[in-house]
Amino acid sequence: MPLSAGEPSRFRLVLLGIFPTCFTGEHFALMPPFGRQPVSLEERINGAAKDFNGFSQAPVVGAPALSEKYKAHRQRVWRLWASFTTEVLPLQDLNEPWIGLCKQSKNAQDYFKSFIKDFVRHSKAWRPVLGPEEWMEVPTVTSVNTVLDFWKTVLQEGNDRVLQQQRDQDPEHGDKWTLRWDKGFAKGRGRGPVYSISQWISGELADEYGLTREQTFEKVEATPEDIRILLTTLWNRPADIVCAPRDRFSFHGILILAGLGFRPGVVVKIPYKQVKLAIVRDPKQPNRRTLAASVTLRQNKQMTGKVYQRQDHILSFYVTLIPCQTFCLVTLIVIRAMLDNAFVDFDIPNNGEPLNFDTILQQPNMEDVDYVELKWKPSILEEEKDIFSLSYNRFWEMWNLVLMVAGMREAIRPYSMRVGAGGRFHGLLSPAVGNYVLSHTADVFQKSYQPRLVRDDLVTVAFGLPGHQNADLFAMLGRSTLQRDERAPLYPTLDDMRSFEARQDVQSLRQALATERKKVERDTKQINRLNAQLQILIRQLSKLMVQQRRAEYFDAVNNRRIQGLSTVGIVESSANPAKAKHMAGSAAAACIGQFLGDEEFGMGNRSQTFTSLLLPYLSGRFANVEATMAFLKPQDVSQEVIEGMGSYVKCLLCNIRFSRRSNLSRHHRTKHLEVSFTTPFSCPQCVREARDYTVSDAQDWSNHVELVHGKEFAPNITQLSAKIVAPRPPNDPVCCLLCPNIGVPYAGVPGQGFSRHVNSSHSFNEPFPCPKCAQQGIENVIFDKSTWLEHTSIVHGFDGQSGHPIVTTPKKRQMIDSELSGPRKKLKGEESPW
Repeated sequence: MPLSAGEPSRFRLVLLGIFPTCFTGEHFALMPPFGRQPVSLEERINGAAKDFNGFSQAPVVGAPALSEKYKAHRQRVWRLWASFTTEVLPLQDLNEPWIGLCKQSKNAQDYFKSFIKDFVRHSKAWRPVLGPEEWMEVPTVTSVNTVLDFWKTVLQEGNDRVLQQQRDQDPEHGDKWTLRWDKGFAKGRGRGPVYSISQWISGELADEYGLTREQTFEKVEATPEDIRILLTTLWNRPADIVCAPRDRFSFHGILILAGLGFRPGVVVKIPYKQVKLAIVRDPKQPNRRTLAASVTLRQNKQMTGKVYQRQDHILSFYVTLIPCQTFCLVTLIVIRAMLDNAFVDFDIPNNGEPLNFDTILQQPNMEDVDYVELKWKPSILEEEKDIFSLSYNRFWEMWNLVLMVAGMREAIRPYSMRVGAGGRFHGLLSPAVGNYVLSHTADVFQKSYQPRLVRDDLVTVAFGLPGHQNADLFAMLGRSTLQRDERAPLYPTLDDMRSFEARQDVQSLRQALATERKKVERDTKQINRLNAQLQILIRQLSKLMVQQRRAEYFDAVNNRRIQGLSTVGIVESSANPAKAKHMAGSAAAACIGQFLGDEEFGMGNRSQTFTSLLLPYLSGRFANVEATMAFLKPQDVSQEVIEGMGSYVKCLLCNIRFSRRSNLSRHHRTKHLEVSFTTPFSCPQCVREARDYTVSDAQDWSNHVELVHGKEFAPNITQLSAKIVAPRPPNDPVCCLLCPNIGVPYAGVPGQGFSRHVNSSHSFNEPFPCPKCAQQGIENVIFDKSTWLEHTSIVHGFDGQSGHPIVTTPKKRQMIDSELSGPRKKLKGEESPW
């Protein structure tokens, strides 16, 4: 009740005892009333009646809230059911099968079986294949578990959509109108029509359609060494793992967090608001400071709309500076904060240079406290800016690419890192802490987190034998990356790309694309659609071809190694399809990879050195990274090294790396050809491998390296000699592939009107066969100018202007022909690598 100025009360006396005596009655009359406010009875009646009417008209909600993703999945399944009941086996009463199933009617069970069988029978898709048939219809449902999940989803949706109406009409017998997924099904102790249909799925239906009853993947664990190899590959092979610098950085951080046992869905986005960074005092050395970061994660796979009465779905943990920069999460957090200028008390200096790592560590005055938090700017928190950020799909793309470049024979899932972390936590952490980190129970760990491969030496354990000498061996045998081979093919060969162009589906798309481009009123959307279909098809074919090439490679190298033979020459040469503009920063990324792999770099302060490399890389100042690397170890770094750090090609004479074999050949021509081969010498690589071979001359060196150490390390001495003996004259004549007399030089040179000649003398208005292919008895139809440019680049190996000039100087022509025809012929007395 509101207080009255003229009526003292006990409550007023209490207030007078609290507030100064100057507050008299008129002052209290101006103050807001204390306590619960009175509401008129009429207002309450109207509000309650309105609420009751609203609840009466709304459906009864008995099921828990669903995520939007799962709602969409259930709606897709229900659309299949609606189509079946109205178009395939039409029903007059759409509720009849559900009511019949509740009454355990055999007809209702047979109807649902027909629906499920129809789903399995028609779950097929047309996929491109490499054979002459080009396309093949393949089943998309191959597992019993997939069908059981489908059946369970149908039941859930039917319970909510159909049977809820029956429960509303007959509330006293609600259980009668409820179909439950029997939890005893997996143990063979279920009963009722739902269980009967489930048994039919796992038995008769599985046998009829060859559905597997096993999981379709092998459960493996990723060891710390496996994760280190993946991170090393990420930075050492940037030419093959083409991505934006910040994507590479984020993938690195996310991989570390996933290696701690967290699901990728939890760590693909880590905003600043989930991280606290602080300067802390080292308890063992009070004068020493270090950085510590508190990371807070919210576990996924939680029930939507759940009211939490515990806090086991939120986890916080500390990470600190560690000597190994590859796994140092704190350093990555600090570098990203420097990049974003995220600190409140540290701003970018006026000279534009980034913050110094030591400045952040030493500037705060800790006085007599042990913890000083470094605050983030409010704008950073309000924008919800991320430290690590990748979409879930992008993470999967990079994961699979890194696995392939690392040389994995079979892909493993990111789940393997969680399995590995769970195994390492078991025994080191208490069961309660381990379950808290992994967000599951001990029972779930026992059932779902045991890899198929037992990592222990069972023989020594079972028979009580001393097995400590085999500890390192069994640790190595437990690695998922044990059988990897980095030399496995990554790209389709030139012949593979030519074979794609000969396919009917590719030619049909190119013809349709050319037709659309010739129209006066072009349909841009249709052109883009056709072009996208063509590019997707080429990518799918390339993926299939690489899978086939890799399988053939692994079989071939295994057979040859077992027979004691060399594997040199097994891999056919192929080109990285990534364009130069997409590979910007690859050399800088390789510098960072070299730093992470060499503990001698920046021994005094590796955190600061890592910062001086990673910050300019993330800022796009790649030259600064290369300059810093050259300053750190100039005796091992040159411009040629910087150019080639992204690939596994190096000079065996001086250990300098290169991005491609042609660069290696040029290096030999300029550095070694006239100096290193004047007198015989021992092969330095053989000396390293405790063997002996004397090199007589440059040609002998090239042959020896190719046969013994690998073709990728062998310079092309024939190419070098041709370039030295017959350098290209400045006015070499060229000939046009489109002119009637192919091989007759055109009176011009590249850059002096040759493209104008093609554009003015040749028309692309009508399809025509390629003249060069026709000379070889091959028919390849050209539909327009863009098709011509792409065809001559892929099939004939030329690139440049519209007509693709061919140099006709004899020795130069011979050299080009030898390069296009494939590997050089075997020299006299040379053993075949096969």
